[in-house]
Amino acid sequence: MITTSHRRAAGALAPRREGPDGALRCAPRRAGHKRAWRDAARRVSVIALLGLLSLSFGACAPPPRPLGDQCDLDTECAYPLVCRLARCRRECATVRDCPLGQLCVPAKDLGVCLLPDEVTCALRSDCPEPLVCAGGRCANECAGPRDCAPGAVCHVEDGLGRCTDASEDAPTCRLDSDCDAALACVSGRCGPRCLADRDCAFGLSCEAGRCVRLDAGVDAGGSDAGIDDAGEDAPAELDAGLDAGSDAGPQIVDTCTTPDDCRAPGVDVFGCVGDACTIVACAAGREDCNGAYGDGCEATLAVDPDHCAECGRSCGPGGSCAAGVCDGLVDLAVGNEHLCFVRENGRALCMGSNSNGALGIGSVDIGGARHVPEPVLGGPNDFVRVTAGNGLSCVAGADGRAWCWGAGTYGQLGNGRFGERHTAQQVVGLTGAVQVSTSGGVQFACARTGGGAVLCWGDNALGQLGDGTTTTRSTPVPVTGLTDAVDLSVGSGTVCAVRASGAVVCWGSDQSGALGDGPGSPETCGSTACSRVPVPVVGVADATQVHVGFRTVCVRRATGAVACWGDNFNGQLGVGQDRTALPSAEAPLALSLADVVEVRSGILASCARHTSGAVSCWGSNAWGTVGDGSGVGSTVPVAVAGLADATVLSVSGAIACALRAAGGAACWGGPGGAMFGLTGSAASTPQPVPLALPVFP
Repeated sequence: MITTSHRRAAGALAPRREGPDGALRCAPRRAGHKRAWRDAARRVSVIALLGLLSLSFGACAPPPRPLGDQCDLDTECAYPLVCRLARCRRECATVRDCPLGQLCVPAKDLGVCLLPDEVTCALRSDCPEPLVCAGGRCANECAGPRDCAPGAVCHVEDGLGRCTDASEDAPTCRLDSDCDAALACVSGRCGPRCLADRDCAFGLSCEAGRCVRLDAGVDAGGSDAGIDDAGEDAPAELDAGLDAGSDAGPQIVDTCTTPDDCRAPGVDVFGCVGDACTIVACAAGREDCNGAYGDGCEATLAVDPDHCAECGRSCGPGGSCAAGVCDGLVDLAVGNEHLCFVRENGRALCMGSNSNGALGIGSVDIGGARHVPEPVLGGPNDFVRVTAGNGLSCVAGADGRAWCWGAGTYGQLGNGRFGERHTAQQVVGLTGAVQVSTSGGVQFACARTGGGAVLCWGDNALGQLGDGTTTTRSTPVPVTGLTDAVDLSVGSGTVCAVRASGAVVCWGSDQSGALGDGPGSPETCGSTACSRVPVPVVGVADATQVHVGFRTVCVRRATGAVACWGDNFNGQLGVGQDRTALPSAEAPLALSLADVVEVRSGILASCARHTSGAVSCWGSNAWGTVGDGSGVGSTVPVAVAGLADATVLSVSGAIACALRAAGGAACWGGPGGAMFGLTGSAASTPQPVPLALPVFP
């Protein structure tokens, strides 16, 4: 008897030829071989010979292609990826089947997940190079079919060509003979021939390059049911076609007379109750979390972000699960009215006000807010650090590139353009970035490279770009004479950096003595005291970290002590004197603090994180920014109530937030806290409360 597996072996083999360089290559099948392959399928001896040849010469197939690679057939993609829209993709039925931030779009019978670089767009500049914006979606540009991958076509719309799934424009057909020699008639359209069963829909088999029903196998007379005695093509209804992504896995069987009749994926032991199949036990590492027999034991607990290690344990927005452990949050940043996070898996998420597109979710909400984090669209999702400011957010990627989104009137996105963008935009010409900084109330940003250079872009009215001018820039320019920076902070018109020696330099606005260079100012920018290039801060030679708030600057010293200078209107210098006795300081003043690992300053208050995980704050407590629950301000540091495990600290305006070692984040202060869902409709909170988020491990 000729078995189905024999016929599959015959259909999967391709002869090999020696090329001019002596390398063995696959020889293309010719249309004239069709009859020979069909005859071979009827002769056991020929099938056996082909099997021996396959053992002798090996299979002729390239290595599987990863997610995003161009492709022609499912078999070219690494399992379980499928080939749709000319690239290897994840299959999906709904958006829940896709990674967070990626859409499930129709493609043939079911759907596929768009790739991270295929964001929606309005302009070509919204798309990463070399993609173009056509039909509201980023896609590969083309002038003709030669510019597209095999299996894709060049679709021209409004004078612009983009590569699309060949099935969108493929010729209709009834028989294989209606198509070119290299194609077959599948689902009524000419398309690539299958190479193996996983190129075919569920319940179909790849037979001699065409998908046929499994029950259309060998008839009683030994002839293929899909080929008539005259050798003509089978009727079109037997051409079941290439699938939308489902592999020819085990069929679901849910009725029974004994448990042996039952079939479902991931199930180890079945039961049979009445005539209905039940799940008694799942295979190792699998679980039936939804209680539905139809998809078997659907959850793989080691990697399922919705059921990580156990049913119902979600890894939260944008989370991933590896070896049964959820990835956590590694960084956060508070902006004027929004908050952003970075997860261990490199994804960025933002929440709060979406004015100017500050959340990076592809849209704008005027006067509205998002109370749960949503994924940032665009960029490579390899982010490591985040900063947030005045309707602007930026991240540094693991590959040294930087990305920004939101407000862009002054070129503060760094993408060479002016105007807001609602998805992540790559900062032009910046490589080797390890830190990006912006702040509330400003319209510019700066980045530090691993080599110690600092580059800035955006508004430059106060010389805050540090290039010796007051010219606004839409792309990064290097700060004059600074090549050894180890930390960087952007504040309200002032920028400061720590040098490798421990010295600190500042540039930009000198309002309230924010430059820290002592009495007087180097120059003026308009009517404001300023410096267009870095000047040294007096009395600091051992700094390890710096933070600029609203005209107030604080540094952490190598000993764990803290010194601050600049504005003291709200007592945010923390030296025990209010604005009556000390309106401002033009040089650093020491605070009574020890064991500090991080210091931050806002408009109303400043805060420090200690080695123990405790946090101290000082300044105005009108909106609860000091965090001790008293509502009374303090000119010296006091402990934030109920917070003893902080791992990352961020302060902006009158709001402070911290990541916690136990997982998740806590925030305090206001106004605007309600935008983060802190306390429902309350304007502020006087001490830390957990964010009203979905589970954040």
